[in-house]
Amino acid sequence: MDSPEEQGWMLISQVKSRRPLQSRRRTQTAGYTTIEVLVALAVFLLVGTVGIALFSGGDRARLKADGADIALALQAARLTALESGRNVEITVNEERSQIMINGELYELGRNVGVDADRSYVVLQPSGTSEGLRLQLFRGSETLLVELDWLTGRVRLGT
Repeated sequence: MDSPEEQGWMLISQVKSRRPLQSRRRTQTAGYTTIEVLVALAVFLLVGTVGIALFSGGDRARLKADGADIALALQAARLTALESGRNVEITVNEERSQIMINGELYELGRNVGVDADRSYVVLQPSGTSEGLRLQLFRGSETLLVELDWLTGRVRLGT
């Protein structure tokens, strides 16, 4: 038989061998890595951008913006005629979707067309003119810009 010292040594060595080795792996913590957050943000922004482009009514918005620009330019031309006491010329080029007002060229947005009831109008210093009807169109959307012949008032309509 083994001596008590030898038996104790054997017990200690058995206890040491049964002790599990400590894992060198890091313990999992709750949370997200920076990469995961950035990927999620990129996907969110991409989906949002596509959604806005698809559902924003781009044709109508572009048409309204062009109509508002032309209406403002016509109002400014009328004021120029009134203040300067001189005629102001308006020329419409339907083929190129351009309108020239008092020498300044206004080009309509991409894929926006224009139909006019006349291609040349003169605003008198009194504010009157022969009148003008511009029908702006893009896709299936249309917008009417009118210059009243008597008062020179500019109206936007459908």
